[in-house]
Amino acid sequence: WKTAGDNLVSIDTTTGLEWLKITETKGYNFDSIQAELADGGIFEGWRLPEYDEVANMWNALFPGAPSSYQTYKDMDTLSGVSSASALAWTDAIGYGYWGSTGYRYSVGLVLNDANQSRGFGFIINNNAYGHLVPSHAYSPADYFGLFLVSDDSVSSVPVPGTAILMLLGLSGLIFARKKSAK
Repeated sequence: WKTAGDNLVSIDTTTGLEWLKITETKGYNFDSIQAELADGGIFEGWRLPEYDEVANMWNALFPGAPSSYQTYKDMDTLSGVSSASALAWTDAIGYGYWGSTGYRYSVGLVLNDANQSRGFGFIINNNAYGHLVPSHAYSPADYFGLFLVSDDSVSSVPVPGTAILMLLGLSGLIFARKKSAK
């Protein structure tokens, strides 16, 4: 996102959407981030996702998971979510040891159609206890981030670079043809 290889973006290979890690939006609320999404803002080119985009990603990753707030002691006992899957989520979406609890917070916020804040993610402490948090309301806070998404794929080849390579190749062919004609 800012520098190649900075590991701040995850790409959903099913939808092609890019997801900015929520660690980058920590401390913002839905009102304060609007100016940063505009031209010249820190997050220019990003947008707040639709609720269904986040819910669909969550359901694709955890199809058997409950659809409401859950607390559990061992993530491997919750249907649809293993500890490895929860940790993979935190690595892909971002996390932080926010607050004084020492827990790994990896909860992103999104607005639903009724303009209510909803959180998706995990809160994991050192003993692998956690909370599964789909469709649970939260207010923006310093230890949650906002989901931001982009429709542009970082993996696509930029058009100017492709055009330059094509012109170089064509000029090489023309040069080779002129040389063999002499």
